[in-house]
Amino acid sequence: MRRPLLLGSLLTSLLVLSLPLLGYADKIEQPSTQGIVLTVVALDPKTHTAGLRADGDGTGFQTMNSPSWKTGAKVLCDLVESTSRGRQLQNCRQW
Repeated sequence: MRRPLLLGSLLTSLLVLSLPLLGYADKIEQPSTQGIVLTVVALDPKTHTAGLRADGDGTGFQTMNSPSWKTGAKVLCDLVESTSRGRQLQNCRQW
């Protein structure tokens, strides 16, 4: 008799305590992404990084390079814009 009552009380309190977390989940920032075409302008074999320049506005980026990339090659990346982390490149692949 005591065990089902204790279990029911525990489940009810967990449900009540989790409701504020569900409301908070809508307020979590979802970063916006867009595809961007970049040109490889420099490769650093020591640090395995690549300097990339946007074709449209000339903005420069730096990211980890791929062994198949050559200087002058076109690369397609996801540009992630977040207020907390700024602009970052993700999922870069040869175009």
